[in-house]
Amino acid sequence: MSKDNMNIATALITGGTKGIGYGIAEVLLAQGFRVAITGRDGESTTESAKKLSENATSGEAIGIKADVRKMADMEAAVKETVQQFGSLDLVVANAGLGHFGSIEDITEEQWHQTIDTNLTGVFNTIKASLAPLKASKGLIVTISHHAGIGDEPLRRPHTQSRGCLENSARRYRHNGAQPDAHGSAHLAE
Repeated sequence: MSKDNMNIATALITGGTKGIGYGIAEVLLAQGFRVAITGRDGESTTESAKKLSENATSGEAIGIKADVRKMADMEAAVKETVQQFGSLDLVVANAGLGHFGSIEDITEEQWHQTIDTNLTGVFNTIKASLAPLKASKGLIVTISHHAGIGDEPLRRPHTQSRGCLENSARRYRHNGAQPDAHGSAHLAE
């Protein structure tokens, strides 16, 4: 992904304080993007954005406290990104978590945390971002997991949430929200 050949300037990455999201932010910053990362903990989100900016050879990063499970948080994160950077051109719905264990061991709270983050969080992120993405002809990227195409008995909430995400990503593309989108690398259509 290159800023030059995609004409993209600003990215919003959910779950950008560590792991895959943080790594995506590093790559985009190196290519000159302006990057907003979100996380549920305001202090760690601010610290991660500061570290990203200090280590970047180009681009700029900001941290926004937001919980993808809450539509109001995602609407505020999108608004802050656009206010800070002037546009929104790329959204990476990356935030995710997993509770692992058999169906007997998983609590109802763990089930809801997983589904609300991995599935509802992606819906909230995409829905909150649609207007500025349509205005910029931007892109949506959803991050999933190979668990979404298989069944791992000790990862049932995670597996089911990722399977739904894989299916949802195809539906978002086909309903016109992202008409030029590409499918997941591990899905053959």
